[in-house]
Amino acid sequence: MGETSDIVARPAAPIEPEAPPAPHGSAPAAVDAPRVRNRAQDTVDIVGTAETVRIRAVSAVRRSGWYVEGPLLLATVMFGLYAIMSIARFLRLDNGSWDLGMFTEAIKGYAHLGAPIADIRGPGFNLLGDHFHPILVLIAPFFRIFPSSITLLVAQAVLFAISMVPITRLAIRRLGIGAGYAIGIAYGLSWGLQSAADFDFHELAFAVPLLAFSLVALVDGRYRAAILWAMPLVLVKEDMGIFVAGIGVLVAIRGRKWWQGLGLSVFGLAASAVAILVFIPAFNPNGQYGFWQQIGGADPNSHPGMGGAFGALWDQFFTQADTKFITVFLLLLVTVFLALGSPVTLIAVVPLLLRFASANENYWGTAYHYNAPLMPLLFVAAIDTLMRIRARRAVRPVAAPRPAGASRAAASQAAATSTASGRLSSRVASRSASSVGSAGSRLDRCSMLSSRVNTSTSSASATSDQ
Repeated sequence: MGETSDIVARPAAPIEPEAPPAPHGSAPAAVDAPRVRNRAQDTVDIVGTAETVRIRAVSAVRRSGWYVEGPLLLATVMFGLYAIMSIARFLRLDNGSWDLGMFTEAIKGYAHLGAPIADIRGPGFNLLGDHFHPILVLIAPFFRIFPSSITLLVAQAVLFAISMVPITRLAIRRLGIGAGYAIGIAYGLSWGLQSAADFDFHELAFAVPLLAFSLVALVDGRYRAAILWAMPLVLVKEDMGIFVAGIGVLVAIRGRKWWQGLGLSVFGLAASAVAILVFIPAFNPNGQYGFWQQIGGADPNSHPGMGGAFGALWDQFFTQADTKFITVFLLLLVTVFLALGSPVTLIAVVPLLLRFASANENYWGTAYHYNAPLMPLLFVAAIDTLMRIRARRAVRPVAAPRPAGASRAAASQAAATSTASGRLSSRVASRSASSVGSAGSRLDRCSMLSSRVNTSTSSASATSDQ
């Protein structure tokens, strides 16, 4: 982790004295089973000590100010920067579009316990008939106290700043203090958040902290927390159910939480379908979802045939392919392509494909707020990749910390074992050679005796013949 901790080295197991050689002629000594068990226990103790050290180091970091107060201070600084940037642009009357005006009117309606009517969109137009974003009601109490568009800009800066806390703490906890703060600062200054803060207020600002907390919990293995943080995303915008479904797939595969993960995926897709097909048409004055025509060929009224719809989608997907390629390149470049090493990045594939299949050119590039929800996803994926690299290195023998005297003890034990094995082999060989030699000498004696008997017999036969 890069931090000091109260590491207490476990004393090495004492080396047992070598057993005296067995007397000549006796059976070879059996393998010393207790000594083998002791060496195996030493290996287990070393691994256990390493895990204990890691847990103590993580606990020490969590209790330190670098982990608790540091990320909060960093988020406060980033909040100030984003708030100043947004408010300065507002005071210059240099707003990017009419979004800030529409949302100001809608939240004003919520603040007075009414419907989110935005007359700037149309006389008496209910903004829920444009996009499904009931989560905006959370800003209403603050707007009632401070009835100004600046309240929305400040709220957006707060949401962006909050998302820095879980990401920075995850990086500190897994990669160390220095790397953790470097990643936290890089995330806070990422171009996706800057573009959103420099544009106007948008409901997607709520998705940034929700995704950050959910994905951090997913990488940490806290799958229930990941599910609970992901579920409110369906209240941010009608298409956020796709992100929820992607998180559910990873919960099912990565955490082996099959029912919970698949249930979350079904929940996300069903929520998006209900919002698009039921809620938005119910509040829309024309009784329909007004963004069907922006998805090339996906308007069910203009393309009755499925073949024509898919053909139009394919053509639209490759329209201005260079602009879309640059967007993907810059999204990956923000983490120096580290995000490609984690399956978390796969959650962004379907939302990007839908953006590129749209006929709205604003969805294709790097401007506005559309890339802000991808920033926490990509940075958590980058942290996950670095964690995987460290985990692979940790399985090497050099990665397991060994007490000071343990290496010498292990070397002495290995030398003693080698010496004992050599002596045992020489003893067996000498005994085999001596056995063969004694057997050969006995055979020679028998041959000599047999020849003598034959000679005596021959002499006796000659004498009797005479």
